[in-house]
Amino acid sequence: MASKMVTDRQKSSASVVQAATLQGAVLGAALAERSVAETGVALDVSGLVNFLATTLEASTMALINADEAHEQELADDPGARDARDEAARALYDDVVSARSMLTAIFGDGVVDTLGFFGSTSRDPVVLARQGRSVVSRLRAGGLPAPRSTLVSLDTTSLADQLDAKVTTLEERLADVAREGREAQLTLTEKQRALTEHDVIFSGVATTLTGLFTLAGLPELAARVRPSRRHAGRTEAEATGE
Repeated sequence: MASKMVTDRQKSSASVVQAATLQGAVLGAALAERSVAETGVALDVSGLVNFLATTLEASTMALINADEAHEQELADDPGARDARDEAARALYDDVVSARSMLTAIFGDGVVDTLGFFGSTSRDPVVLARQGRSVVSRLRAGGLPAPRSTLVSLDTTSLADQLDAKVTTLEERLADVAREGREAQLTLTEKQRALTEHDVIFSGVATTLTGLFTLAGLPELAARVRPSRRHAGRTEAEATGE
């Protein structure tokens, strides 16, 4: 969904461009008449008015494109987070199950030996670190003897099973981090386009306001006058007039 700050600016820009393109001939004729009366030379502002309109249109389109790029990037984030959370749930279940099984076979002391330390975390980042530690210690060996000679455990297979889940979660965490970086980049570009647009809008709208005022067209001047309180917007749009 397009952001309101951009659509508000888009509406104001459209009003200014429309005034310039549809009333440009009226503006030009009025200024030419005045310049002839005062200097004897007909002033031609058609090129200037066209330049102002096209410049503002290009700036507005650049802002819209930057806004859409950011919104599109944000739309990817929920999928990456959902995949991360699914991987975290799968690893959590395996770690809890492994912890219970190892404790039953080797006793409570194995919890600290294997790096389970405290409760199993549901925080995906902490859980991935915890899971990686358990895998490493399982593969390093050094487990105590089972409490019963009738029970044995294939710790290599258990480490491989946990490793697969830990690796998946680490990959999903990397995906989320990458999406975050990409979203920050598109946000930075949107903010840059917004700042640049506000400067261009102010220059164009202020110039046209002056031209319409000089031409004796106060109603048109009021239509394009930039707001002093709301950047990138006309006073008429900002106040709902």
